[in-house]
Amino acid sequence: MINHEYKEEKNPFEILNSSNQFFCISHFDGDISWVKNIKKDNYIIYNKSGKDIDHITKNYISINNVGYNIYSYLKFIIQNYESLPKVTIFCKDNIFTRHISIELFVRLINRKSFTSLETDSLRRDFPVNLNISDNSFVEINNSWYKFSFPRKYFSEYNEFYSYIFKDCNLPDFVRFAPGANFIVPKENILLRSKNFYKNLLKFIDYAMLSCESHFLERSLNTIFNS
Repeated sequence: MINHEYKEEKNPFEILNSSNQFFCISHFDGDISWVKNIKKDNYIIYNKSGKDIDHITKNYISINNVGYNIYSYLKFIIQNYESLPKVTIFCKDNIFTRHISIELFVRLINRKSFTSLETDSLRRDFPVNLNISDNSFVEINNSWYKFSFPRKYFSEYNEFYSYIFKDCNLPDFVRFAPGANFIVPKENILLRSKNFYKNLLKFIDYAMLSCESHFLERSLNTIFNS
């Protein structure tokens, strides 16, 4: 007699049902069907698609499609500054297809400390970078991308960095997480004032692909930690 043992495939997102972390998700055209695994009071989607997503969830706010996913994060921080969750997971809708594996994501999501959600295998689009001991991403500070996007307020990264951080030393290398997906405790966000985040919003909200968004992406690690 042949024993045909059947094993049900485990849903890697099941851990989301038991997580108490809060998720701030930026949505444009990626798959967000996975949010159904999150407790209904533990997430909000900032919807930049221009379409209703009622068939997926009611937990969303429609916003303008500007400033990449960082615009969504800043809107959330400003709107909830006085009542932030203890820990917020900031992520894009396409985080699993572009920035991190599902398996690593679910291993990390219950962390209570600042964590970049990234893997070192998805860095093919960046011309000059360093691999360092903790597998994080470090890029040479030469604003190589600045001619690819519209710029309105700052001509290069150093100009932006010097403006938001007064009396600072300009870095030779920049530590950042491509895609800007993070686990951020409340106290890290509160290192900066509400007006600080409001001003950042003004720098990136003039275009969908604003270059200042790329400058800001490369500054988030410092903003949330230094």
